[in-house]
Amino acid sequence: MKCGKGLSAGVRATGHMLHRPIFAGCLLACCLFMLPFGAAASAQEEQRQIVKMSPDTAIDLVRHLLEAGQPEEAASLLRQLKEHGITTVDVRFLEGQVAALRGDWQTTARLYRAILEDHPGLTRVRLELARALFEQGDDEAAKYHFELALAAPDLPEAVKGNIQKFLDAIRARKRWTVTVSLGAAPDSNVNSATSAHSVTLYGLPFELSDDARRAAGVGLVGELGGSYRFNLAPTARLEVGGSAQRTAFLNSSDYDDTIFSGYAGPVVWFGRHALRLAATGGYRVFGGDGLYWSAGGRAVLSSRLGDRLQSQVFIDIQKYDYVSDDQRDGPVISGILQLSYAATSNSVVRAFGGLTVEDTSDHSFANTRYRLGGGYSRELPYGVTADISPEVSYRPFDEPSPLFGLRREDWSTQISLQITKRNLRILGLAPTIEYNYLRVASNIDLYSFDRHRINFGLTRVF
Repeated sequence: MKCGKGLSAGVRATGHMLHRPIFAGCLLACCLFMLPFGAAASAQEEQRQIVKMSPDTAIDLVRHLLEAGQPEEAASLLRQLKEHGITTVDVRFLEGQVAALRGDWQTTARLYRAILEDHPGLTRVRLELARALFEQGDDEAAKYHFELALAAPDLPEAVKGNIQKFLDAIRARKRWTVTVSLGAAPDSNVNSATSAHSVTLYGLPFELSDDARRAAGVGLVGELGGSYRFNLAPTARLEVGGSAQRTAFLNSSDYDDTIFSGYAGPVVWFGRHALRLAATGGYRVFGGDGLYWSAGGRAVLSSRLGDRLQSQVFIDIQKYDYVSDDQRDGPVISGILQLSYAATSNSVVRAFGGLTVEDTSDHSFANTRYRLGGGYSRELPYGVTADISPEVSYRPFDEPSPLFGLRREDWSTQISLQITKRNLRILGLAPTIEYNYLRVASNIDLYSFDRHRINFGLTRVF
């Protein structure tokens, strides 16, 4: 692929990625002229020559060696610089370039990741990391870094064009995706139940049993998902995928939850847009018993509206068939519009709005849920990525409940905080800590509750 050289050259020309000092031409010419003779000199003589050079002069000489296609000579010079205690970002970056010229993309990616751990705003390094990941076939990670790099200020049009070529190449060759996550989740309210001791039914007070009130526990959480794309045309694929999510609580199996889902349908690209259509189906088991079957379809339109802004329109229609609760059978229609904006080359802002309409056989269960939310994620020093996602929703029900004599209305507030150590791998997975808080305020006390959950997990998307 020819876009690699143009990408590197274009970014180097911007001058705002890594500092490149200006040197006297005669000094560099002299150094380059002496290289053949330096190769025959003794190790002690080479050391004396390095000591006489200023670090900036030696670093610039390494750059010239790399441009001349001499990675071994450049590596020798970098090694001597490190022996003299010079381990600046420039030196580490040039080590990555040496590894790239050798075709050692795994080492290249490792060196660039190490730089971004402490300097996540260096766009040149992020671009070179994305290229190394692309060469390794790690398309999900490469796509992530290429898209972040597009948010860099004053990025030349030539570089933007080359980034788009890489993104197009990723899209064209991508065939499969695998998502794996494992974790343990202490939960203050595993059954999403009220803490109230009594409720009023048919105008009379009733005491709630312990089973009907909130219960705490620790759940083991796991998810495995994947998809595969079959070629239909140069800009069209048939995508088939599925997932299984499992939460098993240590103190009781009454609230164990397992969800199976699958889908199949075409994906079509046109310009900066992608349209996904799929037939979907699912099955959920709760507390060891089947809860419902679902079947339907969805459509997702993803668009790149600019170098930084992306949008996604999601429409989903499902028909739910509950195994032992026919009153809740019926269709559920959901629609969401989400916008994502790369504020900087290491941060993304998100916002979304949507609604879900649930129709049921018993109209007192039918409702409409209105949602507003957002998020902000940022790569921080020390290899840490932080994400915060708040959401608020309003859920009025269509008809009064015969049990309570009221038309139920719920207000929900939710916030999620997640920390990922992106530079650490355990069994190939990145460790994450996530805290979730959910508060539901209902005009019927039985449905009011709050919930705290902390998930210690490992995750990766291949």
